[in-house]
Amino acid sequence: MHESDDMALLCEYVESGTESAFAEIVARHINKVYSIALRHTRNPHQAEEITQVVFVILARKSAHLGKRVVLSGWLCQTARLTAVTFVRGEIRRARREQEASMQSLTNQTESDVWPKIAPLLDEAMSRLNRNDHYAIVLRFFDGKNMREIGEALGSTEDAAKMRVNRAVEKLRLFFARRGVAVSAAVLSTVISANSIHAAPPALAKAAAAIAMTKGTMASTSALSLAKGATKVMAWTNLKAAAVAGAIIMIAAGAATALIAQSGHVSATVADLPKSSWVFAGYKSPDATLQSILWGINVLNRQAVLDGLSADCQEDFREYATEHNPGMSVGAFLLHRWSPLTAGKPEIRLGNEEILSPNQILLQLSVRAGGESQSTWLKFKKIGGDWKIDDFDAKGPNGRTGLDHPDAQYGGIGIALEIEPATHAPRIAKVLPALALTHSNLVSGVIVQKVNGTSTDGKSLSECVFLTRGRVGTDVLLQLYDPASRLTNFVELTRKPFTWPDMVTLGLR
Repeated sequence: MHESDDMALLCEYVESGTESAFAEIVARHINKVYSIALRHTRNPHQAEEITQVVFVILARKSAHLGKRVVLSGWLCQTARLTAVTFVRGEIRRARREQEASMQSLTNQTESDVWPKIAPLLDEAMSRLNRNDHYAIVLRFFDGKNMREIGEALGSTEDAAKMRVNRAVEKLRLFFARRGVAVSAAVLSTVISANSIHAAPPALAKAAAAIAMTKGTMASTSALSLAKGATKVMAWTNLKAAAVAGAIIMIAAGAATALIAQSGHVSATVADLPKSSWVFAGYKSPDATLQSILWGINVLNRQAVLDGLSADCQEDFREYATEHNPGMSVGAFLLHRWSPLTAGKPEIRLGNEEILSPNQILLQLSVRAGGESQSTWLKFKKIGGDWKIDDFDAKGPNGRTGLDHPDAQYGGIGIALEIEPATHAPRIAKVLPALALTHSNLVSGVIVQKVNGTSTDGKSLSECVFLTRGRVGTDVLLQLYDPASRLTNFVELTRKPFTWPDMVTLGLR
């Protein structure tokens, strides 16, 4: 069955209240949900209750799920959040104790690996972006082939294969950092063979019956759990959203070391030979890059332009006007990138950094015509498509850089200070107008990343430099709130420095 069949059943339940349709959904996915709950609790009875709660939540939220939601992945995420809510701090302490005692498994057998990664698997998957998470669930939990995964994610079979391989590599790195050394091939086999356990035979019927009453037949403890899990889901979605637009400036200060932050970084490498260039749409960064390369190769200007954000196109328009007057942006790009179509260029994807759920950096290496170049591409999700938003995101020629003739430079409206205990930079003051529009910009919040670059090990002056740049360009901050222990993202726009603002922040 394809993912679309799940959504058709859910739609039938929402529109007509067909109990058999909902029961079929429960029957299809209950083993997966039960297995996640069991991994967290290690208690079959607790796992059964969590499973019932997950489907109660599905029944309650079924009318509000978007068309692009992959139900299988959504259920896995909900099961994990519900289980975490259930076990609270106990499971976290147990997990830390287990991580501390882990030894290298380089030469271990597959049967030895699973007991070590099982307690960490769902946390590892929670670190993946949405499409990578969906790809792992569809491949190893549901047993889908690459064509089916591509269809579910709105991409090609080749793009799905690349995404699955890269997602597995991210999981491998996650486990390796916690003392579990295992190859990607063994990891794939172990997850596929062990991640799903059969739920008790009567559980599907009981869960469906309770869920279709929206929980009115559930126990008091189950209703409390459902309420708590729903709140956790809401907070998770809230902290994952990047908030747009604001005025900014930041203060310089003494050098300091910052809190280490384990970011979403993948070190996998993927080749993109010319023979693989096809039109793959724009539903993922990989697909967008494939479509742009295809457009360059067949001289399709629109395919190239459709893969670029409006800001990115404007950058090229300014450059084309200066160097090639009268030439359109599409023609200019095909002319500029024409060396890629000659011979057999070597194009490789390297590291990936996830700035936020809607922004990703990909490292791209190109060797063509005897010349080599490496750069970072910034992809931004606009609507349902991923578009290249910056071609030199970490370099001096990108829109976040400072190498722009006659540019006016600005910053962000936040003053920093050093937190004495951790020596981390934290927000000291915020411009009043900025504080009114961004409730998470408050004193004491720590700045962990600026445009995807970790502040770990950098002086405060270096962090300030990261925030400064051309007026009108964007800055994406990753913030950590010690009070709530939540990480969130804020996207802001650089504005010019003004004397009153400097006085307000105590900079003058």
